[in-house]
Amino acid sequence: MSLELNDIEKLKELLNLSEIASHEGRRALLANLNVDPNIISTQNFLSLNDQIFITLLVKHLLTTGKNSVLYKLCQKLEPYFKGGRYESELQTIKQKIKDELDKEELIKSLYIYNKKYTISILSQESFNVITVNNKGRKDKPESKTAEYFSEPLGQNVSLEMVFIPGGEFCMGSPSNEAQRNDDESPQHEVTVSPFFMGKYPVTQAQWRVVAYLPQVNRELKPEPSHFKGDNLPVSRANFLV
Repeated sequence: MSLELNDIEKLKELLNLSEIASHEGRRALLANLNVDPNIISTQNFLSLNDQIFITLLVKHLLTTGKNSVLYKLCQKLEPYFKGGRYESELQTIKQKIKDELDKEELIKSLYIYNKKYTISILSQESFNVITVNNKGRKDKPESKTAEYFSEPLGQNVSLEMVFIPGGEFCMGSPSNEAQRNDDESPQHEVTVSPFFMGKYPVTQAQWRVVAYLPQVNRELKPEPSHFKGDNLPVSRANFLV
């Protein structure tokens, strides 16, 4: 999830409150971030007032896609707001930047794995999320966005892959939970790395193309489904060796 306008404004506000971008601290800040001051402004960067300097710095990092530097900037801000009213907002911004970094690494690994496909720009798609309350009534729909790319499989068939951000969750149930099973303990934190997942169920046309690729370990049946149709989901597909 990329930074939204309110995140950018909040980051600029936090930079101003921390005073690490003040006249006294900005030379050391730029050196620590490895940012050339001449790129920030054609004027003497020390002569700029704090608000203008901060705006130019953040704009430069955003327009040049320097997410690793933005992440480092958030890390430098953490000591100033630890335990304070702005800590959670800073952590939210930092997590969004980390998601972007994870996505960049994942795309890089996909390109290294298969240089046939160059995934540099992800398309965006908007969709509505509908939730229900504890009475089963629909809440107000929320608009969300997802990023994806289309991978050509051959024979004019492609596969749309959606980016799924990584995260953490607690697996298992507490020992005092009613009707729990023994295999639900011990509770532990699980970290899931970001990944790409097919946007739709695999169709019979997609499966057929994959089945005719060079064999690995075992032969795949190109037409395993009982109900036929190129755009129907493939069924009775077996990966077991």
